[in-house]
Amino acid sequence: YSWTDQSASDNVLKAVSNTLKSYPFDFRGARILSGQDEGVFGWVTANYLMENFIKYSWVGRWFQPRKGTLGALDLGGASTQITFETSENIENSENEMNLRLYGQNYRVYTHSFLCYGRDQVLRRVRSRVIKVIRHIQSTIEADICIKCHINCHHLHYKQKQS
Repeated sequence: YSWTDQSASDNVLKAVSNTLKSYPFDFRGARILSGQDEGVFGWVTANYLMENFIKYSWVGRWFQPRKGTLGALDLGGASTQITFETSENIENSENEMNLRLYGQNYRVYTHSFLCYGRDQVLRRVRSRVIKVIRHIQSTIEADICIKCHINCHHLHYKQKQS
């Protein structure tokens, strides 16, 4: 189905919700993530796995790693998300997320570029390649017709098939 089909999306969410409600854990609902949410969750995951957040040490104390956070670029099928921590002014408030993780505040810029995912880029590349090939073919055909018209037609040249 198309990701813009609201009815199909609602049906999938209803089926997922009904299934998960039957499991013995505290299911609180399912929803489709926005591009910004997807970007932020990817950023949190990358930085958590790289141990960039404050953490509890094996000696029983909390400590803050001395490294900063990473930016994250998520190249999906239909869109690409870019997310990074910043102290700069963010012009569009839709691209700003304020998080509190492990007692620390993080201000991140996140933006989702719809139609710039892997699948969408490949579609545009294929479309462009086809246009170039068609242009080359029409140029070659026109060139052949011109040469044939000049060299063959006026001389009444006929090619024998063997």
